[in-house]
Formats: sequence, C-alpha cells, structure tokens
Amino acid sequence: MRSLRVAEEPAGFTARGEELTQLGRPYWLVYLTVPPLAPFGVQRGSLELITTDDDGEGEDGRYRVPYVVQVVPDVSATPSVASFGLVQEGAPARASSELRALVPGARIGVRSATVEGPDGVRFEASYAPEQPDDAGRSARWTVTLAAPDGLPVGKAPGVLRLELDEPFGGGKGEGGNVLELRLRGQVPAR
Repeated sequence: MRSLRVAEEPAGFTARGEELTQLGRPYWLVYLTVPPLAPFGVQRGSLELITTDDDGEGEDGRYRVPYVVQVVPDVSATPSVASFGLVQEGAPARASSELRALVPGARIGVRSATVEGPDGVRFEASYAPEQPDDAGRSARWTVTLAAPDGLPVGKAPGVLRLELDEPFGGGKGEGGNVLELRLRGQVPAR
C-alpha cells in the first residue's frame, strides 16, 4: 500500500502530503496548516489519505490519520505576568519579561509601552530587541518595568500594554496589535 494524496482537507485547514524514502521503503509525511488568526485551543479530527490497495495497485485504498492541533497566540511573553514580588517599602522594584514571536522566522517590532498602575505611581517601561534586523524587528525582545523608590504599602496591580507594529493572533486593542501583561507586586507594611 502506498499513499497517493490527501482525499479532502479538514474544514479550515490546508493539508498536503510528501512521499519520502528511507532504507528503500516509501513513507509519507502529512503537513496540516492552520490559517492565520485561527481560534485558540485544541482542535481534534482526522483526515483521509487516498492510497493504493494492499497490492500497490489503483486508488481504492483509504487510510485515516488522526490529528490534534493546539492553536496558541503568535506572540508570547515569558513570564506572562510582570511580577515585582515582595518589595521592601521605599525600595525600587524591577520586573522583566521576554517577548517572543512564536511563528518560525517571524519578527516583530515594538512601537510603545504604556503602564496603568496604582494611582500616583509612575512606572518606567523599556524594551530592547535581541539581534534586530535593519528595520529594528526581532524574534525576541526584553521588556523591563521599573517602579520608582517609594512604592506605597499594599498591592501594586496594573497592566503593561505593548503596542506591536502589526496585528497578531491573540492581540488586543482596536488593531489587534496590543499585548497586555498584568503587574503584580506587594509592598508589606513594616
């Protein structure tokens, strides 16, 4: 039996097969491509291959191949929460995260960073690309958030919003190009 082609692509996907040979025996690799901006989460199903019969003749054979696909955002931040941890009253606090383009070969640009924090606290956000291209885009960015000396006692909640140069799967905001990181921190009373 030899695989010849994909009988029908699963709804919303593109599928193709490639016949290879190893140790003189043919085998097939099946590639399933998820469209851009597909809904997140796990998707399960199967696709059918048209094959020869057991004697290697004709096109009457069928072979069903199951698949499991996990659709995730195109861009991620690790850690996904900018955490200051426990901070001594009056001391400065810093948090950092790595921003990554998850699509192989993709590069992203960061246009701006804004912070919504506790009233009266001015956070400073900075971002720097790792090995940027000529346009300043990179597959990885380091994002650093600094709180000034004198954070007030209590929790330091907030949101860091990074505006990227193009929309991405999982992006927020009007243009689908904003990544949000929650801020966490605690300044205990003495």
